[in-house]
Amino acid sequence: MHASLRNALLALVALLIAAAASAQTAPDLSGVWRLDGGFTQELKTIDGNVPPLLPQAQMLYRKRQAQYKAGDRSFDRASMICVSPGMPRMVLLPYPFQIIQSQKQMAFLFEWNGRHRLIDLSGAVLDPPDLFYMGTAAGHVEGDTMVIETEGLVDTSLLDASGMPHSDQLRLTERYRLADGGKALINEMTIDDPQIFSQPWKTRATYKRMPRGTEIQEDVCRERMSKGGPAFQLDKWK
Repeated sequence: MHASLRNALLALVALLIAAAASAQTAPDLSGVWRLDGGFTQELKTIDGNVPPLLPQAQMLYRKRQAQYKAGDRSFDRASMICVSPGMPRMVLLPYPFQIIQSQKQMAFLFEWNGRHRLIDLSGAVLDPPDLFYMGTAAGHVEGDTMVIETEGLVDTSLLDASGMPHSDQLRLTERYRLADGGKALINEMTIDDPQIFSQPWKTRATYKRMPRGTEIQEDVCRERMSKGGPAFQLDKWK
């Protein structure tokens, strides 16, 4: 077979494989979910280690940890003035959230402060949001896994409640898959931020499906704080 014809056929096969992959049926993650296993203030790797912070970022993180333990939350605007904690913190809070899914889009509806997050599944580039707390996200299917890639998180600076930093170069990759017969949802996250970490690293969160008929409730941060309450009810699901 002539080399040029062989290359053309290989290219055609590659296109057909890519088209078949893009046509995979997306796993249906619709429902109301809540964090399982309890809230943690300090984000760790899957192995339970401290993420690979670069020296300057490590110094900043240690300073914020000391502030946090002393009850000083001044570094955390979400705790102080109720701005959105952004991603990935929003999916690591002990508040339920609802996933609504269609063929081309996916939405996360959060109980805390009525926040929401839109995921494009069609391959189109979405217009950036007015505020970049949630970034711009695009999703695709890999087998039984929904992969969501998010960037543009420029209005947040923390990855967890204890002050772990991130920069505007953060790229977040989430891999969601159902487990336990659809009763659980596992989110394996890859954090890639070369300004803060020496290499990409992974962490994992597991969510429990709430009973059918569960509805997202209204939780207004500023109203609660005006009555002397905290910005986040972190013991809500104990």
